[in-house]
Amino acid sequence: MSKLLLFGTGNYSLLMKKYVEQFTDDTIVGFVCHRQYRETPELESLPVFAMDEVKEKCPPSDVLILPTIGYTKMNTLRAQVVDELKSMGYRFASFIHPSAQWYGEAMGEGNIIMERALFCLGSKVGSFNIFCSDSSISHDVMIGDYNFICSGAVLSGYINVGDHSFLGVNSTFKNNIDIADYSLVGAGAYVNQSTSEYSVTVPAKSITVKNMNSMDIEI
Repeated sequence: MSKLLLFGTGNYSLLMKKYVEQFTDDTIVGFVCHRQYRETPELESLPVFAMDEVKEKCPPSDVLILPTIGYTKMNTLRAQVVDELKSMGYRFASFIHPSAQWYGEAMGEGNIIMERALFCLGSKVGSFNIFCSDSSISHDVMIGDYNFICSGAVLSGYINVGDHSFLGVNSTFKNNIDIADYSLVGAGAYVNQSTSEYSVTVPAKSITVKNMNSMDIEI
């Protein structure tokens, strides 16, 4: 059992507070954020520490930090915060939902893995990634750092994912390709070739058919 600080005070931090409390034996002792974003001294009956005071109030030897920051600016905000906390001497926790299935070879620190995420044999995961519910990581997939893998994303075998990418809801990836750093893949996209850095891949646009009534269609 560990004592945890959650970095962040937004909705995602509050959501992860519920998950940690329900599915782990860890104790959350408070939240931490930069002073300019500290709107209240308490949040859900727990203290909110400013970054410039947290080391005095909660020394690095006493707590672990779970970085509950989403995919803002292609996950670079999460990376900046982690670097700052590392320079202060803090170590990091991971959250792994009990329904997740891990058969991989190696995993780094500070990852968040949600319901029913699957990691097959030979897969390797770096640090500070977020895997949403029902994401599927097939065999021999290599994933770097600071990625956000949305619900239902499916990565086939022998894929290399770099750093700082966003893979959208229900996106699907062909085997034997490389997903370059800072790749953004939209919801429902099918990716059948390697991407380049800072690329944006989206599926064909859905349309609403005019002059047609749903009751006239046999389904």
